[in-house]
Amino acid sequence: MTLQAAAPAAYQAKGGKIAVYLDGPTGTLLGESEPILPTSDEAPVSRRVALQPTSGVHDLYFVFTSPDAGNGFLFAVMTATFEAATKDGQP
Repeated sequence: MTLQAAAPAAYQAKGGKIAVYLDGPTGTLLGESEPILPTSDEAPVSRRVALQPTSGVHDLYFVFTSPDAGNGFLFAVMTATFEAATKDGQP
């Protein structure tokens, strides 16, 4: 999965990570992004999240976290694109 996200410092964004869980916010962790850091540039950054294989139909929960943000604005997610993986796990 590829995400486009931005953490504009002009809006006091704190940055953080996106974790993807199966069937609930405390379900099985399928994958986690690299940190999305605040920048003075408002252009989105691309973050790939390799998801663990699973079968069947499930709900996915995207949990946005930052240990230092409190109730502040973390970041904005523009897109999430899911891609089929090949046998070696690469898109």
